[in-house]
Amino acid sequence: MKINRSIYTGPPRAVALYPLNSKTQGRDLGPRKNQPGRPRGVRLASGPDGFPRGSFYFSGRRGSYTYFPNNGGIDTRNSITLLVWVYPKSGGPIFSYRPRGSGVSLWVIRQRTLYVKFVRRSGKGAFVLRTRGLRPRTWNYIGASYDCKTGLATLWRESMPIAQRNIGRGLRLATNYPAVMGSRPGSRTYYRGRVACMQVFDVALNGPQIRKRRNVCFRGEGKKPKILFVCFH
Repeated sequence: MKINRSIYTGPPRAVALYPLNSKTQGRDLGPRKNQPGRPRGVRLASGPDGFPRGSFYFSGRRGSYTYFPNNGGIDTRNSITLLVWVYPKSGGPIFSYRPRGSGVSLWVIRQRTLYVKFVRRSGKGAFVLRTRGLRPRTWNYIGASYDCKTGLATLWRESMPIAQRNIGRGLRLATNYPAVMGSRPGSRTYYRGRVACMQVFDVALNGPQIRKRRNVCFRGEGKKPKILFVCFH
């Protein structure tokens, strides 16, 4: 049986969904039930929906981070979308694969600049997008995506593309490693600020799909979208 096309009644489901709040801590609520993130030197703070303990606060020090194990569940391989809420007070890693090397990475730089690096799985070749446009000391809904079918890499803010570049079709991404948030070994740049609702997808979402995921971690939200596959024999 071959699936020739899919009809989505909602956006694709995340391969990992880490709300990062007092109820879930570092647990993944996505369908793959990945191993939980392991926070260190992190405290709870108000989230983007106003919930008093709805985010992780990183202190901007080396020992303040969250480590996300990867047994294959967050290895997206070909295409990817990373979505997250950030309240930046300084720059640093938001979701960086391969803590002790070079992997796909989403960063905030100096509070106002959004940065993503797409690294080949072979380690040979990396492609960078960066742009200003973040608002410091307030909540920003941001993302980064790569579509292996078109080669288009995009940075997103509030469901709108703020930077795009074609980096080539068919890349195999370096996502086959654990990931870190807040700080990483060998770097002197440590993120200070809040982070909430980290989402990882193995497809490149478009603007309307990203918009639909905006409030998925908010109180009263989070119903899983239904996916209806239409198969042709």
